[in-house]
Amino acid sequence: MLGCRHLVAAAGLLGACNTPSTPSEPTSQTPTTEPTVVAITTAAPAASASAPAPATSVTLIAGGDVSFGRLRGQRLLREPERNDFATVQRLFDAADLRFINLECTISDQGGETQSPANKLVFTAPPPAAPALARARIDIVSLANNHAWDYGESALLETFTRLEKVGVAWVGAGRSRQAAYAPQVVEHDGFKIAFVAVTAVWNQVLNPHPGREHVADAKEATLVASIEAARAIEGVHKVVVSHHGGYEYVDQPHEQTRALLRAAIDAGADAVIGHHPHVIQRAAIYRGKPILYSVGNLLMRMVTGKPWTEFGTLARLVFHRNAPTTVELCPFHIFGFAPILLSDDPRRTMYERHFRFHMDRLQHQGSLVAPDSAATMGDFAADGCAPIKAGR
Repeated sequence: MLGCRHLVAAAGLLGACNTPSTPSEPTSQTPTTEPTVVAITTAAPAASASAPAPATSVTLIAGGDVSFGRLRGQRLLREPERNDFATVQRLFDAADLRFINLECTISDQGGETQSPANKLVFTAPPPAAPALARARIDIVSLANNHAWDYGESALLETFTRLEKVGVAWVGAGRSRQAAYAPQVVEHDGFKIAFVAVTAVWNQVLNPHPGREHVADAKEATLVASIEAARAIEGVHKVVVSHHGGYEYVDQPHEQTRALLRAAIDAGADAVIGHHPHVIQRAAIYRGKPILYSVGNLLMRMVTGKPWTEFGTLARLVFHRNAPTTVELCPFHIFGFAPILLSDDPRRTMYERHFRFHMDRLQHQGSLVAPDSAATMGDFAADGCAPIKAGR
């Protein structure tokens, strides 16, 4: 699939919750085993007389909520070779690594992609796994509130199907220890460790068997995961995926802000947020980006909630010896397809509309948290705009 490696680091950690998380302490059940690393090579390296010099920087494209359930899943069953990422594929292809939040399991439910009893319970059909591979997705987060919609068997089936196509995942596992384990993705010798947690759950989690398989967003366990990621030999950067906040609310609430600042304080280099299904502001805290919500990517829009029709891809460039840079590459969702604003004939109108909205969000953020205030710069020819520290 790609000329890069996926490295899985198993770090022992613990936690679970139901609603946006509050800080908690690890229990006596917290595993204490040392991290182990398993290398999975997805493509054979080209023959060379000498090893190439390690990369000094890596570009990551990160997207938000993706679901192949419901009508999208039915269409994928009819057209199993289609690429629903085609309209944003040029940005994916230009990056070194690609990440999304996979807001569904992948399981064979006999052609069903949605529960007949509950429209909010869904899964993706088996063709979704190769569809992710065709789009060159390197790693997905499974730490979200739909991970347990079809129970343990569907989640475990998801792991098997992702393994088969060479797509890595983080935030869920066959055991509690594996669910909290950092996942390391390597490109040309540059290693990025991912940690993923969810602060929301569709079922009552405590007690619930899902707490053994999906990583929760309690502060103590998130910090422990980040510290474990930083301790993995050779890791250069740590990225946190956070699924939380309130749906359709365009500013992060206080609990989310405190948790994600704690993630940066613990050693994370960037945070990518999702779940609200609308874009929230970006922050630069201690020189590192926090993207509170990048919105929908391949996800159903909500009638009467117009900003569910907009999302953004985040382009982060991680440098070995320089601060991380971040850009937002916005799109609007037309039917099933995310259309980059730069590819729309009405580009000027859409970019002006998006900028007005983001400027408002950024201004509100600067009033709440002036020490992490940020602004959005001008759109470049490729439709992406930088996020810079300051009012």
